[in-house]
This record gives sequence, C-alpha cells and structure tokens, in this order.
Amino acid sequence: MKIYAMLLTLVFPLIVNATQTEEIQTNAGPIVGIEENGLRIFKGIPYAAPPVGELRWKAPQPHIPWTNPLVCDQFGSVCPQIKDWFLDLIGDSNMSEDCLFLNIWTPAATNEEPLPVMVWIHGSAFLMGSGSQYHYEGSTLASEGVIVVTLNYRLGVFGFMVHPDLRNETSPKVAGNYGVLDQIAALQWVQDNIAQFGGDPDCVTVFGESAGASSVSLLLNCPLAQGLFDRAIVESGTLIGNMVVSSEANGSWKQAEQNGYEIQKRLGLENSDNPIEDMRAASIDDLLLAVKDMQFGPTMDGWCYPTTPRKMWDSELVNPVPLLLGINSDDGAMWADENGTIEDYMMWLDYFFGDDAESIFEGFPVSNNQETPYIQAALITHFMFGEPDRYLARSFGGKGLPVYNYYFSYIPNMWDMCYHGVEVEYVFGNVWEELGFLEADRELSKIMRRYWVNFAATGDPNGEGLPEWPQYELSSELQLHIGNNGIVTSSRLFNDEYDLIEQYAPRLVEDFPDISVQPSNCVIWELY
Repeated sequence: MKIYAMLLTLVFPLIVNATQTEEIQTNAGPIVGIEENGLRIFKGIPYAAPPVGELRWKAPQPHIPWTNPLVCDQFGSVCPQIKDWFLDLIGDSNMSEDCLFLNIWTPAATNEEPLPVMVWIHGSAFLMGSGSQYHYEGSTLASEGVIVVTLNYRLGVFGFMVHPDLRNETSPKVAGNYGVLDQIAALQWVQDNIAQFGGDPDCVTVFGESAGASSVSLLLNCPLAQGLFDRAIVESGTLIGNMVVSSEANGSWKQAEQNGYEIQKRLGLENSDNPIEDMRAASIDDLLLAVKDMQFGPTMDGWCYPTTPRKMWDSELVNPVPLLLGINSDDGAMWADENGTIEDYMMWLDYFFGDDAESIFEGFPVSNNQETPYIQAALITHFMFGEPDRYLARSFGGKGLPVYNYYFSYIPNMWDMCYHGVEVEYVFGNVWEELGFLEADRELSKIMRRYWVNFAATGDPNGEGLPEWPQYELSSELQLHIGNNGIVTSSRLFNDEYDLIEQYAPRLVEDFPDISVQPSNCVIWELY
C-alpha cells in the first residue's frame, strides 16, 4: 500500500503560498480556512460534540461554543475503524472517536445569488472510510459553481451497535443508527451555517455512493431528515430491502440486539451489573478487536425509520424530492468469488435464497467453473444494485417526481471492468494523470460534473452542450447509458433479470421494537 502514500503526495502536495480566509461565524464560533486557486477551503470543522465518554452510543450533541477563531486548514480525525489496507488510503495516524468533522470547498468570488450546496456521504459498508479520502477532494467539483461538503460519521460498532440497555436510557426507547443521526446533524449544521459560506440552505443536494448511497436512500425515508435537503443522488447503493450481506447489516432489530449481547460477552462483561457503563469504558482497540468479524449497518428502529423502505415508498413519501440515481455495470464483481466453482455457487444461492435458489439458478445458470465468477458477479449486480435501483426509480417516478436514471459502464484504461465506485472520480473530477487517467477520462468527467451540478442547481441534469438526459417515466423507463462508446439513451435494460430478483429476493424482517414516542421533525439533540 505504499503506492497510495506516493499517490497522495503527488495529488495532494503540501499547500504553499495559500492565504488565510476572513473569519466566518458559525453557530458554535468563528473559523478561518485557506484560500487558493479561486476557492476557499475549510477542513475539519466540528459539527457536533466529540461522541466520547458518556456520549459514546448517544445521539450527536451540540459542540461547546468557542470564541477564538478555529483554524480549519487540516482534515479532522477519521472515525474508528478496523485497521486494514483501507486505512492506507485515508491515513490512520489520526484516528479518534472525536471525529465528527465536515469539510467545505466553496468558490472564493462573491456571488450575487447563493450557490447550490452538495453534501457528500462517503461509502465503505458503514465500517470504513471518511470524508477526507482523496477520491472526494472537492476542489474541481466546487469550481463548477457549487459548494461541496464532505463529512465523517460514526462507523461500525461506534455508529450502529444496538443493545437493550441503551434503549432503556433514552426516550424514545431506541438505540443504534448513531451514524445516521450524525449525518442528519451534519445536514442540520449545513442548514444553520451554509449561508455564511455563500450557500443556499434551500438548495441542498445530498449525494453518496455505496453505503453513502444507502444512507441517502434511507434519509429519503427518515422523518428526522425532513426539510434538510432538496434533491438526492444515489450512486450504486439503494438500500431498500434486498438482504445483501447478512441480517446484522440489513435492518433486523432482534438480530442487532443479539449482536449487542455478543459484543458485551466478547469484552468479558457478560456478568456486569452496568454493561453499558463498562462498555463505554472499553478502549477503541478492545472494541474493534471484539467486533473484527462482525457486520454493522442501519436498523429499522420504528423511529428513524418508521417502517421498511419499500413499504414507505409504496405509500406517501417522507421526503419527496427530485432524484438522480444509477448503478455501475460491474458493481457486484468485488463480491464474487473469483475462484468459485459451480458447487460453491449453488451453496451461495442456497444461503441467500433458500427454497428459491433453484428458481434463481434457472435465471442465472452456470455450466462450468470458468464462467461461475462472471455469472455470480452479474447476479450480485442485479440483486444488490439493479433491482433496488429500479424499484426506487419506479416509486418516485410513479408519484410524479422528477427522476433521472443512469447506467454507467465506462471502463478506465487501467481497469478490466466497471467496478463498484469507478464513477466517483469522474463525478468529483479527480481523474489525475498520476492515477493513470487519460484525456478521454477528463472529458467524460467534465460532462458528468455538469450533469451532477445542473441537477443540484435545478433538479434537472440537462444543460447546453450536454447529451440529452431524458426524465424517467414508467411508460418508457428511459435511462442515460454512459459507456466507452459514448453517451446514449437506453430503456429497460435487464428488466427480465430484475423481475426475477423482485420475485424471489429476501426482504428486510419487520421486527420493530416497541418504542414510547414517534417524533417526526425534530433537532436530534433535543430528543436526548
């Protein structure tokens, strides 16, 4: 992984001759950033109190105000996560529970009209990542005339652990989803402060990829997020009910509570009289070691999410906003077993589909071991990404909302497939030569940035000089196909495969806890 450190040095050289910005007053205190290349950049702005000590496994709280200007020229700490190769990408030298920071890139020139705001939620399975990854460097995108915001949120056991004793110390009686509450708190911070940076709080787009896209799709269902954003972009991660990893990561409340007991046991606290107090006293390293083989994610708690996403989208929408969404052609390849045999494939089908495994095999058959990884990858793409993407597009489009759907199959020259996450560099414009990108990649990135920025500004990605992107309609289901042979309009790609998946895919279990209160639109920290 030393190559990544070298790349970071190449694409992020030390800032020289950057000037300090004027003071900006936030609702917690004044800050200053840096100004360079026509942008004002603010890194490591705290948007909530450090969730440490007694605030571990609690909803985010307001930051204690400060009076002297806070210099925001360095990224804040990344949230605790399992130490593996991924941290070589983002740097683990500054990992801390004090990690609720956001970063802002905004044009330096004064504008007569406030600018559209794009708030990015990072991906990586709710277990890893940060808003400071080099993929998300916001300078190029902000140069298109928008304000770019990236953020950290609590991950893994710190962001999503559920335990019955945590429920008993809160009202309403809920636990878990702390990482989602962090995202909501960051969106609330944007509402309260972004005007001071030249942004329009009434023109906020929330966008993300993978777990970040899942977060966006869940925020569309979350009453606590009402009024905090005006448009949504979902890139390869519509979390609406296909059980894609395991029950722990897919909304099962009862399973999540059992995992909480298991964590308590692994920490040697099964006989503790005050398990939450003792677990809050556990070190970061001990907690990460205890859960190194466990999966975490949002749970359907009856509060943040009053019901399962599909049921909610089938009825009245909580956050009815214009929607742009799509998938990559080989999103599922990274989860396929590259050495898998037909026997392995059949065991995998049985695990995920149970009694319906034979029906799925008829739709995605394999005849030899050599083709097995490719068929499995295609099935995972349709299962995890394609069919949920179509369901969400149909739900919003069927209610008369503007929907724009894409299918991204472009393969950069240094890759052999259009893998999960490939589109991110194109959206942000971070297609540097040092990373192997070519001039053709930079031209495509310009087009994609204009689509994304136009949508953020108006709710419609179309603009002068761009290939027409037709609005998604149930009668035609048109989508924009972005590939190596150009940008064209397609219709109903893989509908037969999606129909099969929709018929047989297992869904989220409805096992919501009994809670005492069902609040709707509230500031998070007023509830605890």
